[in-house]
Amino acid sequence: MTRLRLLLVSAWLSEYSDVRRTFIASSENAPSKCWSTCSAGKQCHEGVCLGELQTSTMYADLSGGVDGGEEITAAPVKYEDVQKRPHDIMLLKLPQATTIKPVGLPDCDKRPLTVQIAGHAATSGKPDGTRNPALTPKLHCADFKLVDCKSLIQRLKADIPERYSRRSHQHWFCAKTDLVDGCFGDSGGGAVFEDKIYGVVSFTGDPKYVCREDIGIMDLCNQDYRKWIDDTIKT
Repeated sequence: MTRLRLLLVSAWLSEYSDVRRTFIASSENAPSKCWSTCSAGKQCHEGVCLGELQTSTMYADLSGGVDGGEEITAAPVKYEDVQKRPHDIMLLKLPQATTIKPVGLPDCDKRPLTVQIAGHAATSGKPDGTRNPALTPKLHCADFKLVDCKSLIQRLKADIPERYSRRSHQHWFCAKTDLVDGCFGDSGGGAVFEDKIYGVVSFTGDPKYVCREDIGIMDLCNQDYRKWIDDTIKT
């Protein structure tokens, strides 16, 4: 039986997992210029000063819940390109193998037209259409259609240029579906089709309002990412 030992997730989770539920709602809309203003021992993520990072503990819950899980003790393996720029993707090593059947790596010669994502994000927005930062204990999934990234890129450049500048060198594709959106709590999850993972959910296109823009998904068919995954698994 295949045994799962490595997890492929968003790199953002590696440093901010313990404080993520507290800060993610505001971090999406905060100014990203506080590197020099955070007090000693703290770090800034998208404009939010976070606590002592060296004391944070990360867990991988493989049961579909939102709490508990396997404590990650090995250092996460994060992707950096040849220019040492970080990308929002990393591999986590579980403390011990599990019998959970893993999904396979993508068949990039046969890219799907839709992918399925799953997460514990809120299932509805607020009455005014803004995002709800609450998590749900029940795992929800939805099918998303792959779309051209033109709309999302234009929005990021026009309205959230600091976010675009952090992501423009990364490799991602876009997805959208009517009346359904990704939200805080979905990032880090896989974008799957027929038991193969084609991407890792990275960010929401509109950080304030639901169902107005595509979501960004790290593209595992990128040759550099795929080589990095293969090389890391071998070691």
